[in-house]
Amino acid sequence: MIQRAQASEYRDMMSMILLKLKHRAALCVLLTTLMGSLSLISPLAHADSSSSSQANPSMDIENLRTQAYDYLMQATQDFPGRSEIVISPLDHQLRLDRCPTPLKIAPQGRSDLIGRITLRVECPAQGWFIYLSATIKHYEAVVTARQSIPRDTPITQSMLSLEEMDTSRLRDRYFTDPKALQGMRTRWPIRAGNVIAAKRLLAANAVNEGDQVVIHAQVGSLEVKMLGEALEDGQVGDQVRIKNIRSGKVLRARIVSKGVVQVGL
Repeated sequence: MIQRAQASEYRDMMSMILLKLKHRAALCVLLTTLMGSLSLISPLAHADSSSSSQANPSMDIENLRTQAYDYLMQATQDFPGRSEIVISPLDHQLRLDRCPTPLKIAPQGRSDLIGRITLRVECPAQGWFIYLSATIKHYEAVVTARQSIPRDTPITQSMLSLEEMDTSRLRDRYFTDPKALQGMRTRWPIRAGNVIAAKRLLAANAVNEGDQVVIHAQVGSLEVKMLGEALEDGQVGDQVRIKNIRSGKVLRARIVSKGVVQVGL
């Protein structure tokens, strides 16, 4: 009886061992199957991700800024003097689809291309656009005062000098040729080193006192010319007193151009 009980207990133990072995074998088969599936799926997923990335490559932000810089350099190449252009940086996290066609670039709000401006950069093929900020400085040799010049003083070349400066910061009309100021005089005092602004000057006289002038007189369809002497200074359009050199008669005449006046008889 004892031997039978031992034999029965042995058979039960062996059955439990076999059952555990079957479970482990089934688990191994399942794991092997899953690993094989993953090995097949992973390369495909990677390929899909890669192809998706290649299908929509991003625009090189620095290349975009370079194209905007080249646009401004070409647009300002005929400007006098020299130009300095600075394109404001963009956020490097900005993502734009690469443009297969040339970018469309145009200034916004103003067209003088001086100082701080805004550019619209557009890719019509991809349907996106952004705005860029840029600063443009133009440097020219500008006429400045070599010395302090009092009010109502005739301008001479010895009073002037040329100095290169950023004209984008000048708000008033300025001069680049000292000869253009010949004969002008100051409306207000000008300090040494200051830019000679047009608004601080009075235009050169077309006629100065003591000048010899040509008098034009219109009599019907007949035009008469005679010599005269200016008794007053004046600019074009002013009425001044003129003495007829031949007769000595003093007339009032209108200045029509430098050294030429007209009277009505």
